[in-house]
Amino acid sequence: MILGIETSASLCSLCLWDQNKAITYAEADIGVGHASVLFELLERIEKESGLSLKNITHVAIARGPGSFTGIRVGLSFATGLALAGNLPILGLTCFEIALHKLSLTHTFGVAFDTKRQDFYGAFYQNDQCLEMGIWTKETLLQKQKSLNASLWTDVPQLFEEATPLRLTAQDVAHAAAFYQKITPNIFSQDPFYLRPPKVYE
Repeated sequence: MILGIETSASLCSLCLWDQNKAITYAEADIGVGHASVLFELLERIEKESGLSLKNITHVAIARGPGSFTGIRVGLSFATGLALAGNLPILGLTCFEIALHKLSLTHTFGVAFDTKRQDFYGAFYQNDQCLEMGIWTKETLLQKQKSLNASLWTDVPQLFEEATPLRLTAQDVAHAAAFYQKITPNIFSQDPFYLRPPKVYE
């Protein structure tokens, strides 16, 4: 049984995943302050599922890129649970989670708002990463055009013909369950930053 955790963006969410399905899910779209609601969401999940932390066998976490503070809070929360229960941590990047969620066979890009007037982005052909970086809107659109790619983003209102992409703890847990069977060496407990972190973010 996997506990999925997503704190890399404004959405803070937890999900219990087992037997290829979500057992229960809880979220709070709070923007900032993930640490203030994580234990509340955990209590809600335990109450709704009738299960306890003793039933969890793995902890899955989105490790970035995204909010520096959100990523650190989520990884600290995951580490605490893992130490308490002697559990393995299945850490995945947001790009790896999006790649699994979309499962597209054509060339496509995913872009996440950095809140700094640019975007964390990656372009893929099937499951192969073609390019990854931090780009302005203009540069991102140029790359999309040159690759003839579709675009998926958490801010589709900023792009014409872009498709909404919203990652949740359910996506984290589902991807972790998949990669655990296919490529178990993909996981890491380290935060994934595309720019140096700053403590005030």
